[in-house]
Parts: sequence; C-alpha cells; structure tokens
Amino acid sequence: MDDEFKRLAKDLGDIIERLGKETGRFIRSAYEETEKLFRTNGREIKDRFEAITENIRTEAREIGDAVKRLKNDEEKRQVIRESALKLKRTFKALAAEMVLWPDTNYQDLILRLLLKNAPRGDEEVFICKRDEKRIDGPFIARANEELKKAGKKGKLKLSSRRVDIDGGFILKSDGVEINCSLDALFAEMGKKFEEEVRNIVFGDKK
Repeated sequence: MDDEFKRLAKDLGDIIERLGKETGRFIRSAYEETEKLFRTNGREIKDRFEAITENIRTEAREIGDAVKRLKNDEEKRQVIRESALKLKRTFKALAAEMVLWPDTNYQDLILRLLLKNAPRGDEEVFICKRDEKRIDGPFIARANEELKKAGKKGKLKLSSRRVDIDGGFILKSDGVEINCSLDALFAEMGKKFEEEVRNIVFGDKK
C-alpha cells in the first residue's frame, strides 16, 4: 500500500467521522432545530431523514472526488468499501440512540414516517415489543386523522403481533411489506452513500 493510498484512507476516515458526528448532532437536536427545516412560506423543506440523506450526498461527492485520485481501481473499491462500512457502524449506533428518545419526540418521528410511507393509509402496522406502550391505539387513531387530512384512507390497523426490529415499524397490505424499521432506513442511506461514491468514481464503468 503506497503512501498516497495511506494518506487518502486517513483523509476519508476523517470525513466519515465528521459525517457521523454531524448526522448524530442533527438527529439529537432535530426537535430543537425544527424551525430551520421550513421555508419562509411555511412549507417544510425536507423531512429529517431526507435532510440527513442530502448531507450524505454532499459528503459522498467529496469522498468520490478524493478517491478518483487513486490510480488503481481495486484500491478505489477498497476505500469505498471501508468508508461505507464505517458509515454503516455509525448509523447502527445512531439508530440505537433514537429508540431511547422521550415518548413525545419518538412518536413525532413515527408519525412523520407513517405519513410519508403509508401508500394508502389502510395498512397493518407491526411494531416491536419495546414500543407497544407508546405506539398504541390512541397514537394510531391520531395517525389516521393526519392521514385523512393528507387525502389518504386513515384506516391503519395496529397488529397485535410484535416483530423483531430495533424501532420504527413495518407496514403490510395485500402481501406487500414496507420496512420502516430504523435499521432499514439507515441501511438504505448507507446504500445510497456507497452508490453515490461509486458512481462519482467509476461512472458507468463496472
């Protein structure tokens, strides 16, 4: 491994560490920063996960531009893999933090995710045992009212069966499953990060 590769690996490690800290800060202070997510006309710019995803895209471009300096394609792939793995570990830790949020904050997050991800608003909602006291009947009734305001059916049903997820929920309807567990959402962000970097570095090159 030559000196340039070593220097680049360290630089990218620093970038990933910074990204993890910035994302963690964003998540932990999301409820204090809500007003910053709105345009002057009052419309929300992005939901929280979209804002984090945009931050990831920015960092992916920086990392991609740096990785392109390497001459060897296999070294490029190695750095991308290592960067993605480090980000995945960071996200795993952040998901673990989010399930410990106060009930009001956690419920607000779940409500936003339900409004965004329920296609019709009549799906069955599966949660983990940890959440059964805060994602309960009254909460689902509240979510259904919000879904009706958004033009959806507003007939979500809370399943009595609990599933083995870290937090968040799973929606099921007509054999279709939408995984909105926190781990799944963060995993999708990590996947987009890696794809973005690979596209910057290799383009259409396989």
